[in-house]
Amino acid sequence: MLTFMFTVRILRSLQRHFSTSVPIPKSEYASRRSELVEKIVQISSSNQSSAHHLVIIPSAEVKYASLHVPYSFRQDSYFRYLTGITEPNAILALEIECKSSDNVAFLPRLFVEERTVHERLWDGPSLGISGATKLTGIKQTLPAQCLSDYLKMVLSNLYSANGFLWFNAPFTIKSGERAPVNRSIFSLVSEHFTESKLSKSHLRNPNPLIDELRVVKSEAELKIMRQAVKNTSIALKKTMASAYSGIREAELSARFQFESALLGSDLGYPAVVAGGNRANIIHYLRNSERVEDGDLVLMDVGCDVEGYTADISRTWPVNGAFSRHQKLLLEILIQVQDECQKAATPDYSLEKLYDVMVRRLAYYLNEEKIIHVSEREFSRVGSAICPHHIGHYLGMDVHDTASISYGRNFESGMVFPLEPGIYFPCDGEKVSVAEEFRGMGLRHEDDYVFTAEGKAEKLSDCVPFAVSDLEALIGSSCKQKTDEFLQCSGLDERE
Repeated sequence: MLTFMFTVRILRSLQRHFSTSVPIPKSEYASRRSELVEKIVQISSSNQSSAHHLVIIPSAEVKYASLHVPYSFRQDSYFRYLTGITEPNAILALEIECKSSDNVAFLPRLFVEERTVHERLWDGPSLGISGATKLTGIKQTLPAQCLSDYLKMVLSNLYSANGFLWFNAPFTIKSGERAPVNRSIFSLVSEHFTESKLSKSHLRNPNPLIDELRVVKSEAELKIMRQAVKNTSIALKKTMASAYSGIREAELSARFQFESALLGSDLGYPAVVAGGNRANIIHYLRNSERVEDGDLVLMDVGCDVEGYTADISRTWPVNGAFSRHQKLLLEILIQVQDECQKAATPDYSLEKLYDVMVRRLAYYLNEEKIIHVSEREFSRVGSAICPHHIGHYLGMDVHDTASISYGRNFESGMVFPLEPGIYFPCDGEKVSVAEEFRGMGLRHEDDYVFTAEGKAEKLSDCVPFAVSDLEALIGSSCKQKTDEFLQCSGLDERE
């Protein structure tokens, strides 16, 4: 027995080791920084503005639930995209001097945490200067304690040169706005910006420029994202196989997280596990109720690999048998998703695909007499039935590159999910629907990459979607364990 457990432990260790993609090479991080500088120089040249620029990109900070109890740390995606560093308390600075469009000099600097003996005792070692230099290739790496003096000097020089600071934070946070990524760095930059006498007209946000780089994935990024999808598929299939009538949403959520961890993956975002009518809450996160016999459960999940996440949704009955009405709605979603995939061409965008989705949803539901509307109402009614978009950009963040318009035509290397949904809440008033469909909420979501051939390639083909395949999978591990128990105990009456 001990030998068996030891063997399983070794196999799981090997699985974790080999299922994780090779990280992004440091040369690619250097190229990203150079491309960001090029974009800033292009803007500077077109506006005939200052030749001097300073870019400040902070890491995320550790956030605390209570005294000495931190939340799990997640690095800021913009900082990680440009450095590859996954630790807190670090800052990237880019000093740019543009003498002409052909004569540009820039110097990257890193400021990183150097932990004391006491800090290493409690929190372990950090990268430090030598580790950060080795990881990033940035030779000008200094202790984080030097940042204040550096900012004072360089912002003063920037004022003298009539230059620009590129930093993602207005210095007055309005109600409802997102808090700064790193409050201590925000305060420090704000203080020295004010002292330098630079005006707010000399403050620019670098994130939209970085989004322009992030929205099109490199081959290295696509390799990692394929692995994230693969890990999500494995973890989701094992979770579905463990389902049974009366299972708690929390157990399904925990099972997915457990299977993800065995593969060496974190979660890309909190899992949505919504049974019954709760599936009509699009971002349901309580995951606290039981899923009763005959109810559908909607799972929206994604594994994170090397900072990139998948985003996949499946809806299925926990008892493993679709009712006629459940099957009908799922097959409509599969058909609509397939039509959206085929419509994705170089002259199309997510915005145009949304129009396809809402009209086709209404068309098929009308054909099946689930709703009764005229063709001219298809767009309005389809939007009410599926109030969220057909998709979004996907990458380091599940809702990636926020500044990129959904009206932008598809380009090779863009990654996005297609996620048509049908939501018929019990108390819904916006759409008149046949009573037997009330309380059902379904979402069917797969991930795609737009290829050089001008087509949307499905990355998540490995996740079952056909009704027969789902029915064969749901609860299969529970059935297997029951059969094994009956055989071992001599209670198997089939022999």
